[in-house]
Amino acid sequence: MAAGLIVETFFFTHYAAPMTALIFVLMLQAMRQLRLWRWRGRQTGRLMVWTVLIICLTSFVVAFAQQIRMSRSAETLPRARILAQLKETDGRHLVIVRYGPSHSVETDWVNNEADIDGAKVVWAWEMEKAQNRKLLEYFKDRHVWLVEVGQGRSSPELKPYPGGSGM
Repeated sequence: MAAGLIVETFFFTHYAAPMTALIFVLMLQAMRQLRLWRWRGRQTGRLMVWTVLIICLTSFVVAFAQQIRMSRSAETLPRARILAQLKETDGRHLVIVRYGPSHSVETDWVNNEADIDGAKVVWAWEMEKAQNRKLLEYFKDRHVWLVEVGQGRSSPELKPYPGGSGM
C-alpha cells in the first residue's frame, strides 16, 4: 500500500485509510514492548508510554479546536457569505464566477450540490460567449449573477450578470 501511495502525483490523507488499522496494531505492539523497557533499573518505558499518550491526546484536542475555529471562520468567507445571502432570497439562482489574474488556484468557487438541477444556487465558471449563452438558456428560470474573483478587490461582490435573464 505504501509503495502504491509513493507513485501518486497528489496525496490526500484519506488515501492511506486502508493502512490505519495496521498502523494502530503496530503502534500498540511497539508501546507494549516499550512499556517493559527499563533503564538503570527504573521503569523508564512506562513513563515514555504515558508521555506518548498525553502528547497524542493533546494533539487531538488542539486539532479539534482548530477545526472548530476554522469552521466558524468559514462562515465569514466571501463564497459562504454570498451563498447564505442567495439562499435567504426567493427564487433559484445561477452564479457565474469570473476569475481574475490574482485568483488563487487553491480556492475554487465552483462547487455544486449533487442534484445541480434541483439546487437553489448553481455555481458555474464564465466561459466563451457561445458557451455562456447555452448555460443561460439551460438555466433560463434562474436569476443570473456575476461574481468576480481575483480582480484586485478585497472581497468579491454579487452583482447581476450583464445579459443574464435576471428573471
